[in-house]
Amino acid sequence: MRQLSSILALSVFVSLSLFSGCDTPKTEETRQVSSDRKFNNIVEVSPEAVKKSGIQLTTVQNRVKTSDIKTIGEIRADENEVFHISSIVAGRVTRDNVKLGDMIRQGAPLAVIQNQDIVKVQATSIHELHTNQVAINQAKTRMELAKQNFEREKLLYNQGISPKKDYIQANAELRMAQTELAGLQEHNIHIKSEAKALLNTYGVGFHGDSERLTTGSPVIAPRSGIVTKKNVTVGDVVSANQVLYEVADLSRLWLDMTVYPKDLSRVHLGQRITFQSDSLAGRVFAGRVNFIQSDASEQSQIFIVRAFLDNTSHWLKPGMFGQATIEQAATQSLPFVSEDAVQTYGKETYVFVPTSREGQYRKQPIVVDDKVDGGYLVKSGLEVGQQVVSKGSFTLKAELLKSQFGEGE
Repeated sequence: MRQLSSILALSVFVSLSLFSGCDTPKTEETRQVSSDRKFNNIVEVSPEAVKKSGIQLTTVQNRVKTSDIKTIGEIRADENEVFHISSIVAGRVTRDNVKLGDMIRQGAPLAVIQNQDIVKVQATSIHELHTNQVAINQAKTRMELAKQNFEREKLLYNQGISPKKDYIQANAELRMAQTELAGLQEHNIHIKSEAKALLNTYGVGFHGDSERLTTGSPVIAPRSGIVTKKNVTVGDVVSANQVLYEVADLSRLWLDMTVYPKDLSRVHLGQRITFQSDSLAGRVFAGRVNFIQSDASEQSQIFIVRAFLDNTSHWLKPGMFGQATIEQAATQSLPFVSEDAVQTYGKETYVFVPTSREGQYRKQPIVVDDKVDGGYLVKSGLEVGQQVVSKGSFTLKAELLKSQFGEGE
């Protein structure tokens, strides 16, 4: 009996020894893979499938996180560079030289307004010049006679034939004739100067020729710019001081950005801003904050922050909307992963990381932070230097879901 007990005890010891000998130590990765297999988080693809799907790995990089203020911006014309062009006379438009959106230069004639006042000024001046010229011709004749008379009296006086009083009288008559002629000639200059000054206010020159009468007053551009509004066309009858064109210098524009009260304390004059518009894909415009509204709008309770944008290229147009960023100082560093590496399903966000076995990838849940250019900052789940699947990540997601659905069925 004692011998039988010894035999049974030995058998149990041998069996336990053999069983424990089969349980070889496992690596951490082996345990992780076993766990992931249990929860169906492992995807295996053949080398051919890897090549066909174009699966590529990227290394998780470190990227600085900032607390930039993202908002909406509207492009507006600089109100200090917007001016209106009016007609100073009433009349009918006989010529219209510009179209909406045209670039005009200072001094360019934009339109011509039929103007009776111009005709009257020219006609009156020409008539006065003609009348004065007749008087000048007559004065020249009188002066010539007075000169001849003076020369004769002078000769007679010197010969002792004529009395001195006749010599003095002839000299006085000559001087009076010379003064009269000089006055008429000066009056001629005054008539021309007055006509030129009057016509110049209408933008018309004076020629002093009845065969070259000007009947229209040109509307001249006082500055260069782009025609942003046009209120006239040929045939319209306009009144004096009526605004015909609105012109703006768009080489520098305003960017008005909306900022909520909670962010206003983080906005300061001189801060760098960037602006992108969907209508100008790929183009980024930069400027500096130069105005912060002191009072919020009563209706929306938001503030307007303004920056100047250089627009010498004339890509930007007033009325454009887009994404504006008011840049802030860096706050912390986080792992960065490209957008094509991140997959979502339901409430879960994850990436795929390679295991030590070729063609085998593990789903790695992550918690993302802010979305930045080209990808996401990661709060947890990844470390800098780790490798993740970028290109081909969606293919692995499809394989994972297929295996999960297949198992569920």
